[in-house]
Amino acid sequence: MKKHETVIILKPDLTEEEKNTVVQSITDKINEKGKIEGEINKKEQQLAYEIKGYNKGYYIDFQFDMQTSVVKEIEIFLRSNQNVIKYIIVGVVE
Repeated sequence: MKKHETVIILKPDLTEEEKNTVVQSITDKINEKGKIEGEINKKEQQLAYEIKGYNKGYYIDFQFDMQTSVVKEIEIFLRSNQNVIKYIIVGVVE
């Protein structure tokens, strides 16, 4: 397995319960095929530029171990989630 890092930006107008539900669904999906390493950082922050009509976003970032061939499934899952306004997944060089 290879270590990856992701930053996911959710819509800022979600309720706390909706945010928790989305975060849980994302972590469940990743844990199906890999393993989340360390802590999941969450915070609301001003965006550098407007994305899909939003000036703020709810940031989630963490690292996970997963086969590189499976990461595409996670990207498809994130792209299909209407509450995700932006994401990036990168491999970590150790």
